[in-house]
Amino acid sequence: MTEAARGRFTRVVIEDLTSVALRVRDGSNAVFEHIRVERCPSQVETLGNGGTTADITDAVFRDFDMSAAEVLGQSRVRLRNVSAERGTLGFGVGEQAQLHLHDCTVKAVSRCGVIAFGKGRLVARNLTVTGSGTLGLGGSDSAHLDVADSEFTDCAVVGVSFGDRSAGRLADCSVEGTRGDGVRHNGLVELVSLRTSLPVVEQDTEPVVPPQTIVNNFNAPVFNAEVHGVQLAWNNNEAVQQQTGEGETPDERP
Repeated sequence: MTEAARGRFTRVVIEDLTSVALRVRDGSNAVFEHIRVERCPSQVETLGNGGTTADITDAVFRDFDMSAAEVLGQSRVRLRNVSAERGTLGFGVGEQAQLHLHDCTVKAVSRCGVIAFGKGRLVARNLTVTGSGTLGLGGSDSAHLDVADSEFTDCAVVGVSFGDRSAGRLADCSVEGTRGDGVRHNGLVELVSLRTSLPVVEQDTEPVVPPQTIVNNFNAPVFNAEVHGVQLAWNNNEAVQQQTGEGETPDERP
């Protein structure tokens, strides 16, 4: 859907495409209910301004090469009772987009369950991630994550990771498994009633370096456009300009 389109789709099955199964862009609004998508590279993609929205309820996404849902630009997406199984990344939100998850599950992904990056905002309630090949939940850049009442189980490297300047809240969540760390964070996340038997590691964040200030000192003429037939002199008490064009006479100036 593009160009501010509107649509509602119910009880749709999509299989074996070579590109994105559900795409919402450019101020469009879409509602999807009782959707099943299998064996497509990407299942859901949204990109556009703040008027670009997608609401997806009671959906199953299986066997995807890249992501089950990718939310970018300033778009806003709400997933309710959605499951993602057997892919690379479950759900991702980035740039300045917003993603709300309610009663969603991610299983058997090779990389990450849910990630937020850029200035993306993630809000998740009752999220379950099981069997991630790297991490269950991740924040990076300046993303903000608000996650509560969620479970992260058997994630190979780390259950929850907050890196860079990402921040937020992790409340009433559990991280379980037999390997890796439970939580790695940068000190910018509020951990409330966290339940885990795995290590919780706080890592130092790199100091914010102010942008380099560049001061230009020009001790000579500065030209902002194309210049022809000029003579230049400076640091002199007197400059003589010779003009040879038609009707022009020599002009001497101190």
